[in-house]
Amino acid sequence: MPAHYWIETGAYAKALASSERAYQLLLQLNAEKRQDLSQQRYASHDISVGYSAAMMLGNYATALRWANRMDGLFDGKFAALTALRFGRYQDAAAAAPDELFGQWIAGLAEIHLGRLTDAKAADGTIRRQYGTPTRGYIPQLFFARLSEAEENDRDARSWLNQARDNQRSDFYAEIIPFVPAGEALGGYLLRTNRYAEAAAAFDDCLVRYPGDPRALFGLSQAFAGLGKTAEAAQARARFDAAWAGADTTL
Repeated sequence: MPAHYWIETGAYAKALASSERAYQLLLQLNAEKRQDLSQQRYASHDISVGYSAAMMLGNYATALRWANRMDGLFDGKFAALTALRFGRYQDAAAAAPDELFGQWIAGLAEIHLGRLTDAKAADGTIRRQYGTPTRGYIPQLFFARLSEAEENDRDARSWLNQARDNQRSDFYAEIIPFVPAGEALGGYLLRTNRYAEAAAAFDDCLVRYPGDPRALFGLSQAFAGLGKTAEAAQARARFDAAWAGADTTL
């Protein structure tokens, strides 16, 4: 239960520590009962909360360890999603068929790697197999990034807004998305030099996910673009504090 409070208030490092204690107690209980984690009622919940906290922070090794703990508790693996979150695009592009959202993640990684032809081919395959998604957010983030690469602002914004709106309706309390769409929306607006809109998007993300380091980083960049040096420095200082212990550079 403590992890619920920490993750809802944006204290992700504390949520991670609390989740680690819960995980170790689960292992102890399993050893005593000679059961595996899949037989424990709260295992999937406790581990997914820990993974969520790790995905908000900056240490890839820690997040990958939690991703591996998720294996067997959900329909699909999480290594590729974790690689994508932390900018390990070569690993994400090689997503295996058993990875959760593997095709969309691989497509996103191809775009980041500059392999637009491969991403477009993935787009065609995905649309033939799955059609146009209405729920979720990973597919929408892929379609948004592809639209951006094709300089289609209308569709990029539409997909990003759909991903954000889906997250607003589907997630609550300690159940947070592994990749907040508000970060992606703010990042897109930054890349298109719409700094005031980007700052608003990052602010909205921080209201929903307090202390989100990636949103703080983006907010500092947006303020810098607006010439608000004091606000940019303040947001950057908050980011630096939240990013302590990271093995990943934004």
